[in-house]
Amino acid sequence: MKTTMLFWCLLPLCSNAQPYVMMDRQLAEPIRIHESLSLDDLAGGAFPVYAQDVDPLVITLDSLARHIGNGAALPDAMETSISPHCSVLLWHQSEAANQGLTLVIRVSSPSFSTPLHIAAKSNRKYAVRRLKQVADYLRNNRGLAHYPK
Repeated sequence: MKTTMLFWCLLPLCSNAQPYVMMDRQLAEPIRIHESLSLDDLAGGAFPVYAQDVDPLVITLDSLARHIGNGAALPDAMETSISPHCSVLLWHQSEAANQGLTLVIRVSSPSFSTPLHIAAKSNRKYAVRRLKQVADYLRNNRGLAHYPK
C-alpha cells in the first residue's frame, strides 16, 4: 500500500515538462523552444507561451483583429481566455483624454505571470496592425521550432 501511494505521489514529477515557445518581444528574432523557464529568459527580452497555446492564440488574435477592424462596438474591458494560463486582455477607453485601445497578452503559471503589451491607448488601425503582426510572427515562425502539437 505504501509503495502504491508513493508511486502516485511521485508520478507528476516524472511527466514531461510543458514546452515553452519563447517569442522575441520585438518580433525580430525567431522563436525558440525551452523545456523550462528562467528569469534570465524574461530579462533577456523573451516572452513565453505554452507550445499548446500557440495555434489557439493565433486564431484568437486574427479573430480579434477582424472584430476591431470591422468597427464593431467594443466593451470597456474584455478578457479572452485561450487556456487556463493564457489570455488576451482588451481595454477600450472612450474618454477624450484617454481615448484608445490597450491590448495585452498575459501568460501565467504557478511560478510566474508575464504580460506582452501589443498596443497601448492606440487607435483601431494601429491595434489591428499590431494584432496581425503578432499573429503573423507566430504563424511564420512556428515551423522553425518544430514544437509538438
